[in-house]
Amino acid sequence: MKLQKVYLYSAFFALVFPFAVMANGREGDAANDSNKLAFIGRAFDPATGAILYTERHNIQLSSQGQYLSAEVTYQDALNKVFAHKRMQYANNPTLPETYFYEVDSPFSFKVVPEKTGVLALSYSDEQEQFEQVVSIPESGFSVVDAGFDRLVQQQWADLLAGKTVRFNFLAVTRADFYEFRLSKSERSDTNTLVLKLEPHNAVFRWLLDPAFLMYEQKSGRLMRFEGLTNIRKRIDGQAQDENYVAVIEYDYL
Repeated sequence: MKLQKVYLYSAFFALVFPFAVMANGREGDAANDSNKLAFIGRAFDPATGAILYTERHNIQLSSQGQYLSAEVTYQDALNKVFAHKRMQYANNPTLPETYFYEVDSPFSFKVVPEKTGVLALSYSDEQEQFEQVVSIPESGFSVVDAGFDRLVQQQWADLLAGKTVRFNFLAVTRADFYEFRLSKSERSDTNTLVLKLEPHNAVFRWLLDPAFLMYEQKSGRLMRFEGLTNIRKRIDGQAQDENYVAVIEYDYL
């Protein structure tokens, strides 16, 4: 089983997810005069410290600090753009309309909420392409891609209190939802909330290491991510069949 193909785990781990909009109800603190939020994520090799790629995020906020739309540009270590992502949050913050594509390969996917309970999914890579309608689970929280950060916002108080949050995440290549769980790590302290993200299924937990997300408690912002990302490894500018494992550090502009 290739990790890249098990997109259910890695799809949201690049953490294109800005958490400046507070999960504890102080959403208005995130909005500035132009109702925009910008930040940069730099992904490093955890073994060597070498830069792997950079994410440049631009978020459009409402006057109340709620997410309306987002655009992300991905650049390699030589600052060449290799991928883009666009999201619209209007209908359901945890199930945003999402479009991701690599500029130099067939790899892309698009998820569009069509009506209550249904998503339209299209996917393409070097080996396959398909379109499918996916039913959203009737029970529990459900998440598409960067809608993960909106779930964290909604469940911030419970996570801070040490409660485990379970949710269904869309696995794009499988066209189905899989269950994950998010819990407070013992690495948390008085200034930071560190969350542990892992599959709920015991077999997947055995196969895949958890990811860790560090937030500043005062601002609610994501400061650091450690784990498997959603970005395919690149050698000499060519995408490979496995994804980067990285440490991503975030700077807010």
